[in-house]
Amino acid sequence: MSHSAWRFAALLLLFQLTGSPGISQEPFLGSWPEGIINSGAVGERFTFHASVPRLQYLPGEAIPLDLLVRGKGKVACGPAQLEIELYPALADKFAVQFLSSVAFEEKKEWLFRFTLKPKEKGILEIASLPLAFVNPAIPWSSRRGMLEFSNSLLIEVGDREALAMPLVGPAEAFNPQELFQAKGAWLFSPANLDEFFWLMLSGPFAFFLILGLSRQRRLARQNLEKGNPGWVKKSLAEAAHLPLSQQPRLIWGILQAYLNCQFPKGPKTWTARDFASGASLPFLANKEREELLGFWEQLEAALFSQQSPGGCLWAPGALHGVSILEARR
Repeated sequence: MSHSAWRFAALLLLFQLTGSPGISQEPFLGSWPEGIINSGAVGERFTFHASVPRLQYLPGEAIPLDLLVRGKGKVACGPAQLEIELYPALADKFAVQFLSSVAFEEKKEWLFRFTLKPKEKGILEIASLPLAFVNPAIPWSSRRGMLEFSNSLLIEVGDREALAMPLVGPAEAFNPQELFQAKGAWLFSPANLDEFFWLMLSGPFAFFLILGLSRQRRLARQNLEKGNPGWVKKSLAEAAHLPLSQQPRLIWGILQAYLNCQFPKGPKTWTARDFASGASLPFLANKEREELLGFWEQLEAALFSQQSPGGCLWAPGALHGVSILEARR
């Protein structure tokens, strides 16, 4: 058994023997989906945030990735390790190398630093990563294995080359003095005053015409913008044509965009715990909350274990959940 595993087991045993206030003494039974790796953290709540210094990189350039874990409430210990290189959603696109970790125990913060080297060019996603931890304060043992998720990031990997463009134009265009004299003589000549008058009016008229047309188009497309119900229905219809193995990650991203747009006061990354608590969606009935919770748990299991439950229709299930939220809110 590794040093981190011994440390985690010892701390968990200490919680059970000391009977700290508010901490249940029932035996731990984990409930993480298959493929999730325990970080070794023990406490009531953790947040998980990913960041990179910039969003554009050259091919082969190392991308610094910082993963910051913050403890909330009673915390026994922070994460001992984050083996993110074992998650296919990240390892398929990047070569992952661990650099260092720093613990700020007084602040309940733990910083893990990695470098990522992209395996391809284009717009790449640094996928949302799970943080598995144990919450001994929860009385129902089957729920003690908790999950928190980091934010996902989009970066661009490609060559950036400046193109040399020759300057082409009349000779006076490169001499400001001659250009002013030539244009000024034409502009203020009596024969061109009428043309000058209409030229001055055409600018504001064209501006307000373009502004009105743009507003109409914007209003017509508003329901199809990212995060709105029309966009969600269209995106789910397109996702339904993909193989079942590719649908969970795409649908998870679609639903995250919808929930963040329609419920901005909710969490940045929605998990099954947010549906179970009811704090973020208080208007839902118990039966509706259970339906959404069951679907979200299946989606998380398929997303991080790479094993999709047989017979699960992801797109219709997601569309049904969106319909419940739209009818209730």
